[in-house]
Amino acid sequence: MEFDKYEQDILEDIENDNFQRVSNFNEELDFLKEASASYTKKSQKISVRLTETDLTKIKSKGVELSIPYQTLISSLIHQFVNDKIEVRL
Repeated sequence: MEFDKYEQDILEDIENDNFQRVSNFNEELDFLKEASASYTKKSQKISVRLTETDLTKIKSKGVELSIPYQTLISSLIHQFVNDKIEVRL
């Protein structure tokens, strides 16, 4: 798989552990653990098309948070449908 410059920079940062925790890391971690537990209880499979760049970014964010990227996606959707976050288009 070939990566563009931006994606390569992300991969290098992951490999070199060049990330900082968010200020509310424990709160975010607790929320994501809860979302993960909820996800595993009742879930349905869906198919979503993403650009390679977006998927790479999501995977790197998952690494930052120490959670699978699928859990991160599920958590974002969960937060959106529960009016915890807004989407800007």
